[in-house]
Amino acid sequence: MTIAVIPREPKLSRAFAKARKQIGNFVSGIQFISNSGSGGYGYTVLRCKVFHMLLQSARNLICHMFLVAGLLFAAGCSTPGPVATGNAPLAPGRTMPQVSDAYGYRAAEIAMHQVGAPYRYGGASTNGFDCSGLVHYSYAKAGKSVPRTTAGLWQGARPISYADLKTGDVLFFRIEGKMSHVGMYLGNGRFVHAPASGRSVSVDSLDSDFYSLAFIRGGRL
Repeated sequence: MTIAVIPREPKLSRAFAKARKQIGNFVSGIQFISNSGSGGYGYTVLRCKVFHMLLQSARNLICHMFLVAGLLFAAGCSTPGPVATGNAPLAPGRTMPQVSDAYGYRAAEIAMHQVGAPYRYGGASTNGFDCSGLVHYSYAKAGKSVPRTTAGLWQGARPISYADLKTGDVLFFRIEGKMSHVGMYLGNGRFVHAPASGRSVSVDSLDSDFYSLAFIRGGRL
């Protein structure tokens, strides 16, 4: 697992720089007073000015240290923890689930509720569905507008390989030599679709002899 490092805030960096500058001024003033010795009235006046500068630097230094402490405290309270990228190792015997987006998952649930509804060419309601009508209806009920036709879904969906399929992805099939059928992925190699005239909305497997050969690719809407 890699950890994304969160950069330090610019305000905090500026506060550190100002604090370092005040410390430098303070040290320089101390060194001057220590090395100046007794040099008459002029040196006495100069040492007084430097001493005044030291007091000013000390006050500024204290203020900036309080500012740095406050910024550090605020950063500790408001900065989110490390952001994990990559996959964490799974406990033995566990598998990583394919997590879909909310629309896709909900659309797949809605499509499953239509199992048993009759196939009807051009249909996109509970009175009957064709293959793209089932996808369009399910996504619309889930709150997302998608193309109505199989060709529109093919063009509008982002291509997804078999290995990357998630619940709610659309599946495209080549029937009689051309891309002409679409279904919705459910997970574990299963999909729901409106197959053809005389049949009803049903669940089939991508591992079946017919659909494994007809499958072209998936798509994400």
